Amino acid sequence: MTTLLLPRRAPIALVLALILLMAGSPTHARTITDAAGRQVVIPDQVEHIMPAGPPAALVLYTLAPKKLLGWAHKPPAEALALLDPAAAQLPELGALTHGDDIDTGLIQKLHPDLIVDIGTVSPRYRDLADKVQAATGVPYILLDGRLDRTPELYRLLGQITGTEATAAALADEAGRILTEARAALTASGSASRPSAYYGRGEEGLTAVGPSAISAEPLPLLGLGNVVPADKPKGDIDRAQLQAWNPAVVLTMSEGFATQLRTDPAFAQLAAVADHHVLLAPKLPFGWIDEPPSVNRLLGLLWVEQALDPEHFTGDLRAATRSFFHDFYRRDLTETELDQLLQPR
Repeated sequence: MTTLLLPRRAPIALVLALILLMAGSPTHARTITDAAGRQVVIPDQVEHIMPAGPPAALVLYTLAPKKLLGWAHKPPAEALALLDPAAAQLPELGALTHGDDIDTGLIQKLHPDLIVDIGTVSPRYRDLADKVQAATGVPYILLDGRLDRTPELYRLLGQITGTEATAAALADEAGRILTEARAALTASGSASRPSAYYGRGEEGLTAVGPSAISAEPLPLLGLGNVVPADKPKGDIDRAQLQAWNPAVVLTMSEGFATQLRTDPAFAQLAAVADHHVLLAPKLPFGWIDEPPSVNRLLGLLWVEQALDPEHFTGDLRAATRSFFHDFYRRDLTETELDQLLQPR
């Protein structure tokens, strides 16, 4: 409690004014429980937010761009060209979650009201949150970034940031997309859905297992991950990919997709034989990953349409236009839509 000391003979008017000012002051803090079970005291008014990593930066950009202090890793020029022009003015801050050095001086200079991390909830990230909060004195919350929890994530962040109306609209749209993806899965019958491999990296040979956040779109699409559950992430060789023989390959590497489609050594791969090597768009953010954030919602629709156009009842062009408007704060031209949706 703050004690106010006044001169013994302070004017009555001054005393009354100060009493009224203090009585009318709002509560300055509140306590929330984050996804790691940590009790974190945050300000009532959150105006300046630092993202701990790329997933958080993207979610905060879609929800409250004026409260976002900067990008964890700033998107390249070709990506920024597809966002609100104000996005290009945000600086690059570095990602606390990527093993970058924790610049406590920069954090204190930025003076954020809150640091937000969104993604995998694990002891590693819980300990990082505790470490940064202890070193800087800035409240740091860890939120569940699973794709199927996106509506709940938006509603919670809306309460934290005072942007409830925008959060509700984005939550509803995220829920609609997830429902549409599930409906397409049900219509086609999950038993008929193929196995799949998601190839990360330029060479496409970084595999991600079922427990990895980057592999989340596969089960939501009804695809069985060929990577064993005990292999969360790691590099493989060509022989291993051929042994797994996935019916579908997803990647954002143009070089990898081209190699699979043209190298005779891969001609017998089921995904190649069935023309199911899918090269996903990656602007302004990856449509199936990179970062593992809300950008993947649009990728669900894109993959559904590419794999099973017969049961895809939506309009991908209209959905893309709407998604960019609602989430990326950008109205696309017809030419831009053509470029994003061109066959790959």
